[in-house]
Amino acid sequence: MRAAAAVLTAICATAAAQENPYFEGYVDLWTPVLHMLDPTQVEAAHRRGEEVWFYVCCVPRGRVPNLFIDQPAVEHRLLFWMAERFGLDGFLYWRATFWETRDPWTETRSLTRRGTSFGCGDGTLLYPPVRRPGSKDKTVTGPVESIRWEMLRDGIEDREYFFLLRGTMRRLSMPPRDRDAYRFLFGQAREMHNLPQRLVRSITDYENDPAVLHRARALPGATLEALSRFLEEKK
Repeated sequence: MRAAAAVLTAICATAAAQENPYFEGYVDLWTPVLHMLDPTQVEAAHRRGEEVWFYVCCVPRGRVPNLFIDQPAVEHRLLFWMAERFGLDGFLYWRATFWETRDPWTETRSLTRRGTSFGCGDGTLLYPPVRRPGSKDKTVTGPVESIRWEMLRDGIEDREYFFLLRGTMRRLSMPPRDRDAYRFLFGQAREMHNLPQRLVRSITDYENDPAVLHRARALPGATLEALSRFLEEKK
């Protein structure tokens, strides 16, 4: 397949590589569902030069974060702290506008065409502009963002701090002067990389206090600002 279509990316949405060893060498991008994530397989895939994403849908449930309406909003945001914690490269979500089988304004459950529920709000992160199907009166403008959509945005912004921090650290070199300031800032930056490990012990053991998460988000931002000022002064 690669010889015939070398520019295509081969994706495998599966639990982990060890469950499909015959795919090794043929998959560019693994996408396990979050509750079946194996950190050792993430490391192995990266060593082979492959990417590892993750996804949520009608599962997982319970203590593993997802995008269900009846979960605490902080768990939606924590999805991207988990991505940073386990070194994941991307996030797959099947749909944001699943409205065909019900009016999402009045029926929170996502339903199959046979009426089977597969989770409150699954596949519906945005809401339509008309509250009632067939109505000509737009009671709200749309599409309308959900709180879960906004929490995803905040989680992505949280993780972007770590991308920026790593990029800034790569630009640093030991200066002939201000070694103490350099060491302090560099030590702070390295400590910031331990934040996800402290907040996310595992996919079922994590910090769920929004106030703690807000304070944690401010730390890499302040460190990044200090490092940027330091680099600017050395120009």
